[in-house]
Amino acid sequence: MNFLQLKINNKIKNKLNGFTLVETLVAISILLVAVVAPLTLITSNISSAFGVKDKIIALYLAEDAIDFVKYKIATNFNTPQYWLTDIPSCTGGGSYCEVDSFNNPLVISTCSGIGDCLPLKFDSATGIYGYVSGQDSKFTRTVTIAGLTLLANDPYPTQYPQEVIITATVEWQDHGVPKQTTISEHAFAWGT
Repeated sequence: MNFLQLKINNKIKNKLNGFTLVETLVAISILLVAVVAPLTLITSNISSAFGVKDKIIALYLAEDAIDFVKYKIATNFNTPQYWLTDIPSCTGGGSYCEVDSFNNPLVISTCSGIGDCLPLKFDSATGIYGYVSGQDSKFTRTVTIAGLTLLANDPYPTQYPQEVIITATVEWQDHGVPKQTTISEHAFAWGT
């Protein structure tokens, strides 16, 4: 074997033993696509799950406020008082209330409007949302009560409706985007 033939044989062996730079870049590109695409899907699914969690919490908070107001109305039927006695601050036109059903069940306080009420606090020790203890949460809850049906001979038609619509609105921010959920229910003055 001559020197030139030996050198050519060595070059062929070297080419067979390793990858070229182009082959390495193509392999890395394929690997990146195979790894990054599923990670992107997982990240978006996690973000969607947190969004759904916030929506479910907001729905429960709205329903809690409506149930509490309906409870207050139901307990007034057993007294000689007017059926909306404990919630007069919410019944005027354009009146908004904060309802705290866990920490201070005797008080329904007013606020200036939707989005202007205090944010609910979340107590991580008890897992309860309220206005007394815990850290401010992302949720703000507003309740309105609008009168609908009036008695024909009612001496106070604007103050004593026979049917009301209870509306609870919960607002929060999701990555800087305002979100809102609203639930409404009717209540009637069955006992009056």
